[in-house]
Amino acid sequence: MRHTVMLMVVSLGVGCGDSDKNLPDDVASLSKAAVDARDDARAARAAGHPDKAAEHAARSEAAVARLIKALGPSKEKADQELRRTAKAAASEARYFAELAEEEKQRADALASWKARIYKTARVTAIQTTTRSFILAAEEASRHDPESLPEQLQLSADIAADLANQLTGRQPLANGQPDWKGIVKDLKAMDKELSQSTSLFLALTHLISVQPKFALYEIEMVDPPDQKAHDQQLYFHLLKATVYSMNDWQHLAVLEVENISTDGEESSKELMASVHLMLAYLFLRGNDLERADRETVRAMQIWPNNPASVFLTGERLAASGEHEQAADSLEKHAKTSKQKWFAKRISQRARELRDEPGQGQTLIHDSEFMRDVVFNYLLIAAEESPAAARIKRHMDNAVNFGNRLLEHLPGQRDVQE
Repeated sequence: MRHTVMLMVVSLGVGCGDSDKNLPDDVASLSKAAVDARDDARAARAAGHPDKAAEHAARSEAAVARLIKALGPSKEKADQELRRTAKAAASEARYFAELAEEEKQRADALASWKARIYKTARVTAIQTTTRSFILAAEEASRHDPESLPEQLQLSADIAADLANQLTGRQPLANGQPDWKGIVKDLKAMDKELSQSTSLFLALTHLISVQPKFALYEIEMVDPPDQKAHDQQLYFHLLKATVYSMNDWQHLAVLEVENISTDGEESSKELMASVHLMLAYLFLRGNDLERADRETVRAMQIWPNNPASVFLTGERLAASGEHEQAADSLEKHAKTSKQKWFAKRISQRARELRDEPGQGQTLIHDSEFMRDVVFNYLLIAAEESPAAARIKRHMDNAVNFGNRLLEHLPGQRDVQE
């Protein structure tokens, strides 16, 4: 919405505002002016000046508008090249302006009073939550875990998984949890929060649909070594999702593009997930051409994957093909083995038929997207050890997050 408003303001100003002043009249100079303004927008973004980047983008677009008017319907090869070069430059200039604005919003969010309050309260909240799992692990170390009440058993199991996930604690030689070691690890975590803890908490808040809390945590984490491919993929996908849920699509795309899909541990499911993430981000940004390209790539790697279903339907809806979109969603709803998924996409299909262009798209439904990711990983985990690990992390995050939110101020992240 913010970007839409900004683009509307710029469009209204083209040809009649400051961006149109001092532009040349000849077509070659206008094309050069569009390119120069693009370069200025790039420099302004690098210097952290989103307002100036937006001004340069508007100037680039104004130069294109004047160029197109001056050329008229000319189909001369040289004129077509001038149009192409200028239009591409204006598009890039707008990208740099929007990226600069997203970077400013991110910086403002991290410096906000909400971020400061969260960072102050998080240590106590985490310690309080962790201690409940420490107590469960201590009970499991003293008694047969199966003799404990069901809720205590669950807490002890989560404690064992957390210690493995955050500290690498392995089972004993007989395969049983090392309860004393688990207690030791969690007590150490209770005293000093690591980057692994922040990564885990970012996932926790993301699943709880707390995008600002997730942002505060993920920004505390350094990128993993490029050689650690599994960890790198997990980190960048998680960070991209955090950015996307904060409505920073350009930052999210940049994060996904940092992912290498040629590592030894790559599976077809996780490789497909990278392309599906890009398709989702491009679709949210209404870049239909690139959304199509990434969806096709994902389906080539993993045919009939569950996430492509609604992406294809929403892509058709975005281009005004509401009837075809409804048909596509209904077709997959009939064949889906997952009732919740079939019910939701059937509902969306009815919305497209009854009120075309109305209703919330599935790609903007954060809770639906979260549930899709859960079920996507359930399927991927059957064939991919990497996906299985991520799925276990998510299960732990749900259980830990439900308790953590009880101890954070306000419990719910209020969007700025």
